[in-house]
Amino acid sequence: MKKFGKRLMALTMVGVLMCAPLTAFATEVDEESSAQGNITGSGDVEGIVNKDVFKVVLPTVAAGDTTFNFILDPQGLIKDTDGSKYTNATFDAAAKGLYFANPQDGGSTKYMASSPALTATNKGTVDVDVTLTATADADSLKDADKGYTIGLAADDTFANDKTTSVYLALVSGDQTAALTADGATITDTLAAAPSDAYEVTYNSTSSKYEYGLTAAAQAADYTGFKSLDFNLTGACNTDADWAVAEDAAPSVNVAWTLEKHIDELTYDKMKGDTSAITVTTYDAVKSAKLVKFNGAANTNPLTIGTNCSVSGTSFTLLAAWTTKITAETVITLTFENGRTQTLTINVIDPTATPLPLTYNRKSGDTSAISVTTFAEVKSAKLVKYNGAANANPLTIGTNCSVSGKTFTLLASWASKITAETVITLTFEDGRTQTLTVNVQ
Repeated sequence: MKKFGKRLMALTMVGVLMCAPLTAFATEVDEESSAQGNITGSGDVEGIVNKDVFKVVLPTVAAGDTTFNFILDPQGLIKDTDGSKYTNATFDAAAKGLYFANPQDGGSTKYMASSPALTATNKGTVDVDVTLTATADADSLKDADKGYTIGLAADDTFANDKTTSVYLALVSGDQTAALTADGATITDTLAAAPSDAYEVTYNSTSSKYEYGLTAAAQAADYTGFKSLDFNLTGACNTDADWAVAEDAAPSVNVAWTLEKHIDELTYDKMKGDTSAITVTTYDAVKSAKLVKFNGAANTNPLTIGTNCSVSGTSFTLLAAWTTKITAETVITLTFENGRTQTLTINVIDPTATPLPLTYNRKSGDTSAISVTTFAEVKSAKLVKYNGAANANPLTIGTNCSVSGKTFTLLASWASKITAETVITLTFEDGRTQTLTVNVQ
């Protein structure tokens, strides 16, 4: 019996050891006073990729480019001779004495009233501001010895005008800006690339994550990027006496600048609040000037050190001055490179009830819908959709977007609105504002 008992005990202990977990160890404490322990874990940053990508495609301009070269023919000599001076060329009959060469495939040339267009494209993940300028060389427009000056006309009609003059204008989309002595300027903004145009990948060679265009976005047939075309158009005053200006050679320079978009700044100040106002700006502010003060137009400068202070990209309106702000105030902030950013200060009355908003759109319009709201919208929910009751939420970033007090129903969703649609907009403090979209 004793031998059997020892064997049984040995077998039992072996069984216990074999069944115990191999990777866990436990300490059993029978003390009644206390028991404690600790363990430290460490974390590693997987990686960081820059998703703020500035990537643009500028027009290709080779040395000696003739895109904006033009011919002045005030007496209609080309038309009278059927363009016999030029081989493989046709002339636009509607052109008014000024022709731009438009080379065609096959070696022929069309001489038109407008120049060929150049294109700029935004392939980055940020919106891009485009500034187009055209300036006429002042010296090329006059000759003191011969006694002529070529004027710059405001349009191509030259109504009751006998002066030696030309009309030149910068054109982009639906914008046209005629050249004056100060030149011509057109501004526009190219939206960022669609979110699905970029992806994160891991580069095993560099052992780093990378953020770049997808294969689809790099394909030649990809149409997701926003582009802008621009060109020159012109005319010549054919009723003027150009005799003394026969050898005139007026010239014009066209330039383009693409820069990261600067968002406008909005600050909501509660009525009665007398504290300083601090915002983060695009760059270090060099000067500041009022556009509107307490609801009225104003052009007074703000003095850094007296009305405001600057520390890097932190701009502060000092409390001694902000106490005077009782209604909407707008300030233009100017940076070292001459670019500007607008700061709008709204004075919010916590007891005020936001007034309903109404937006009327034409039937068939599929564009986005933007309105200025009482305060920054935090959430949106349908009350009525295309004439029928509805209680679905709208997702910011999918159905709509918010930028300060600008609330936008994105075109992809707004295009579905075919009848009265009512939306409740809710702000941070819980107050609401109703937006009604009428379809007419």
